Amino acid sequence: MLKLPKLVRRPYAAVRYRVRQCLATVHRSPVFVLGNQKSGTTAIAALLAQATGQQATLDFFYRREPREVERYHQGSLTLKEICTRNKLEFSRKIIKDPDLTFFASDLVAEFPEAKFLFVLRDPYQNIRSILNRWSLPGTLDQLSPEIRRQLEASRSWQIVFDGATPATAGPNPVATLANRWEMAVQAFRQIEARCCLVRYEDFCAQKERCIAELASQLGLPVRHDIQRQLDHPFQPRGADSGQSPAQFFSPANLEQITKRCWPTAADFHYRPAPLNE
Repeated sequence: MLKLPKLVRRPYAAVRYRVRQCLATVHRSPVFVLGNQKSGTTAIAALLAQATGQQATLDFFYRREPREVERYHQGSLTLKEICTRNKLEFSRKIIKDPDLTFFASDLVAEFPEAKFLFVLRDPYQNIRSILNRWSLPGTLDQLSPEIRRQLEASRSWQIVFDGATPATAGPNPVATLANRWEMAVQAFRQIEARCCLVRYEDFCAQKERCIAELASQLGLPVRHDIQRQLDHPFQPRGADSGQSPAQFFSPANLEQITKRCWPTAADFHYRPAPLNE
């Protein structure tokens, strides 16, 4: 096949995207995969799409315009407007972006024929995974100027850590992330009656069976064998120290997570970690 020079590829891709965007039609009965950042939504949405032969959108705000998330929460941009501005991303059967979690009630109103899947992860492990993503320790109390500059370059993650939109800001970054975990669960509660739920830990224990069961619940026939894709790293892997929450987090941060995420986490059979192990 003819391979375009690098200088031509990017503008060609931009033009091709604009054409596809103009021709796209918003899907009226998609499956929305919701959940907090680093909770396993990408792996589950990607495997679900592969197993059922459906097209999927896997994260788009960070590539398109992260400030749309802020403008939505500030009330200056509606969900309908976001859909119109991102028709191609909303044209697929399976749509996954963690920021959409906090649009849950509006998604139900805008897409009455849609189906929903919420992915939940143990709050200690979820927050540790986010910190690992940025090589931050569990003893973190404040963000250094260097990390702040890195986050500014990745506006979508700056939104997560600053806790301004949606309002999740706490006394330190770990408390902010704990508040965000709690708010994500409350968003699930708003649409619980029409939403499938899967714990990330249960998915990891039996991936293929879990995907098959979710497909059945969502009314999507399984068409393909995904055995070879089960362990594919759909997101960059963070450092896995194998430490317990008490070993990874400082006592103060462990207390912040426990105080903010329990008793909600107990409703999903997660146990609070002891301060000393």
